[in-house]
Amino acid sequence: MLAWIHSSREWPVPNSVESGAAIQNFPFEGPGIIRVTILAGQEVPNHYHHYSHSFVYVVEGEGTVFLNGQDHPVKIGDVIYYPPKHVHGFKAGKKDLILLAVENPPSTKPDGSRDTVFV
Repeated sequence: MLAWIHSSREWPVPNSVESGAAIQNFPFEGPGIIRVTILAGQEVPNHYHHYSHSFVYVVEGEGTVFLNGQDHPVKIGDVIYYPPKHVHGFKAGKKDLILLAVENPPSTKPDGSRDTVFV
């Protein structure tokens, strides 16, 4: 199964959200919801999760996502999907890149450790 990106042309675009912690988990039973802020010019290195299916919504900013073996530009409103064991990574452009990820099952385990393998 390949990962994919859906262009924002068909999605509503929010105005802005307040910047916060680099990774903020919203704990509840079921899928994990994570807000990620990548500072301008910084990156989340390529990695994968053993078990999580992930949908990522670009809330603010622009940058690139590494998916399917190559870099792809992303911007506000884009939606990215990647299945378990699919290598992915993110890099912010000239401004902070803010993402909202929904993972099932969550990549953050109940003990606080993460199911993340950097490659």
